[in-house]
Amino acid sequence: MTAKYCDIFWSFLKVGAFTIGGGYAMIPLMQRELVERHRWLSEEEFMDEVALSQAMPGVFAVNMASMTGYRLRGVSGAAAAIVGNVLVPIVFILLLAMFFRTFRENPIVDRIFMGLRPAVVALIAAPVFTMARIGSSAPRLYLFTHNSQFMIFFQLFYTFLIIGAFTFGGGYSMIALIQGEVVGHWGWMTAQEFTDLLAVSQMTPGPVGINTATYAGYTAVVNAGYPAWAAVCGSLLASVSVIVIPVALVMTVSGWLMRHKDEPRVATVMRVLRLAVVGLIAAAALSLLGRESFGVAGLNKQFIVSVLIFCAVFILSWRYKKSPILLIVASGLVGLVVYSIC
Repeated sequence: MTAKYCDIFWSFLKVGAFTIGGGYAMIPLMQRELVERHRWLSEEEFMDEVALSQAMPGVFAVNMASMTGYRLRGVSGAAAAIVGNVLVPIVFILLLAMFFRTFRENPIVDRIFMGLRPAVVALIAAPVFTMARIGSSAPRLYLFTHNSQFMIFFQLFYTFLIIGAFTFGGGYSMIALIQGEVVGHWGWMTAQEFTDLLAVSQMTPGPVGINTATYAGYTAVVNAGYPAWAAVCGSLLASVSVIVIPVALVMTVSGWLMRHKDEPRVATVMRVLRLAVVGLIAAAALSLLGRESFGVAGLNKQFIVSVLIFCAVFILSWRYKKSPILLIVASGLVGLVVYSIC
């Protein structure tokens, strides 16, 4: 049965709205929606898309959305998937950019995220065991270096277009390039503002690359002296620019793959890539097993609670196939309740 546009949009809206921690954290939600619930993709096809999306430049989660949408309903399907995937994160980041200081100092929000972080690590790690059975530097082109205010929108478009086109490995690999451009090259924000940007991008829903572009676009325009409505336009421009070239490339490759997927050499390459995907996801999960997610190791409240949340979410996700959205919401509530108790 042909996938409906509203189903594509809604599925990726849920994925974007309930994912914290970047593109890899979206994998369990995508797997549940695309493979288990709607059966739009087989396990093998899903892993093929994960492998190709990782190999392409740009934001991993947006690459996945565009490839799946294009496979289901062509260019219009890709548009529905992309808009659904980034809509909630962009709106969320815009609101945070406007009220960032108040948000960061809210103790209730901090407690919720203390519960969410270990759950995110568990959700990233769980698909490794399922999938295992199946077996960047951008060139610095210094054009338009005069930083006059009327040029800032073109500069935003150009800068994030180049970052998106020449960054491989997902949103996290964009961070160094974005810092070099918005802090070092253009001077749109200070190093402290960029640190705040990273904090917001990694503790809010959606892909880190999109969140970073959205926040940077807003802050750059505000710091240039423009009003808030113009800053919103700047954030949207940066968010769109960073995905334009990768999305076009992903749809081109996706169309070619659909035509040649049954050829023996193509099938062999994809089997090898699937094995690489398992390793990449496992590495992503291991990289998050640190103090930022679990607190200082030892007999202290945060570490013990974080380990318990991790184990519970891992088992419920991998063994019992519980909804990642339900597990994320429950983990946030656990963090709020437990850390509110003195």
